[in-house]
Amino acid sequence: MGHCAHARFVSNLGKMPRLVDQAMANFFAGTHRRPRWRKAGHDEGFRAAHVKPGDVRRLSRKTGEVRVPKVGWVRFRWSRQVPDGVKSFRVTRDRAGGWHITFAVMGSCRRGKVKAAMAKLKARETDYRTDWCEKRSW
Repeated sequence: MGHCAHARFVSNLGKMPRLVDQAMANFFAGTHRRPRWRKAGHDEGFRAAHVKPGDVRRLSRKTGEVRVPKVGWVRFRWSRQVPDGVKSFRVTRDRAGGWHITFAVMGSCRRGKVKAAMAKLKARETDYRTDWCEKRSW
């Protein structure tokens, strides 16, 4: 619980007056939503980055542990397979008081498909440009 309060404090402290001014300007321009402070009891949680390979381990079929910085090992219910190469995780608390952990792994299948589609568009653009240059040079 203390981690969430500290993360909220740092987040609110980071919203300096110039950032708030820019956020309000974006809001009145219609490009962003109204800026809001993080409040206790709403969207409680914190993120831990730079996870080392041994920081997530499975204890049994339904139980696992994760090493939370400055807290130690915390147990969680293992609901699905955690892939190798975990980059970070986020611990959140819902309004009912339940705690949840989500693991972030960069390089998903969807990201690979998007990269392939972008490469295909770039290749097509290059082909169009080359074709135009060759036609105009004659």
